[in-house]
Amino acid sequence: MIPASVVAAPSAGPAEVDTSNHASTASSTAAVAAVADVVATLRQLGQQDLLDRLDAYVQAADAAAAADLQIVAARPDIDAMAEAVVLGNVLGDALLSALRRLAQVSRSAEQFGGAAS
Repeated sequence: MIPASVVAAPSAGPAEVDTSNHASTASSTAAVAAVADVVATLRQLGQQDLLDRLDAYVQAADAAAAADLQIVAARPDIDAMAEAVVLGNVLGDALLSALRRLAQVSRSAEQFGGAAS
């Protein structure tokens, strides 16, 4: 699970993201910085309601990461594992984005009426 300390509390300043309990790799450091930038931007834009639901985004990201690692672990050798990591990240991001849009269409139809298409 993504440590809660990675994402600053809603009252924290834009640059306050605690990385002390998070693995320190170039990839994770870049990801933490990206999260901090987005959180800071949302704060600057007054989007507190989105930040109040950050846990839902964290849970979705954690579920996707768990699926990614299950796929990698099931591969028969290191080359196949590396392939799963690269393709899973590139195509997986595109897949998650497209699935999110489809879910938004469906949920919008449920919540606001109209046909999901």
